[in-house]
Amino acid sequence: AVLTRWTAHYLAYRHLLQLRQTLFAIVAADEIRSADRKKIITGDAKAKAKATKMTELIKDTLFWYEITWIKVHLEPLAFAANVTQATICTVDTVLLTFGFLVMQYKSMSEPEDTKAVSAIIQSIERRWAKCDQEILIAAVVINPFYKTTVELALIAACTAFITACYYLR
Repeated sequence: AVLTRWTAHYLAYRHLLQLRQTLFAIVAADEIRSADRKKIITGDAKAKAKATKMTELIKDTLFWYEITWIKVHLEPLAFAANVTQATICTVDTVLLTFGFLVMQYKSMSEPEDTKAVSAIIQSIERRWAKCDQEILIAAVVINPFYKTTVELALIAACTAFITACYYLR
């Protein structure tokens, strides 16, 4: 699979979070060393200033909270990107992925999530409005995996049609 920007950013933040304890340990070990034995804050004044700034950032709990917040918001997009670019991705999977994304973001209910979640859902709705909705809905309805009976298929089709009309407003 090709790494999308969402996936690349997600993986970078996830990896940074995985390294958090290691980075803490390295900084803590360097802080107890004498000035002549330090490994991080070395070099000329400019290098020392930069290293000091980075070590303070590593110790900043707000920084790690924000990185976690970003990772949580990127994770559904990275997942959706991987699913939809897979060689086995089918048309119905695209619609289900749209639904998955909306469900994931609507479940984020923290006050600080509101602005980001709203922007992401609006973007998903714009994409939905631009695609061939009938084909996507039909693909889900006729997929034998979901084992829909004719009645359930009609109910699903009607529900999907009403939902599509809602999104087209």
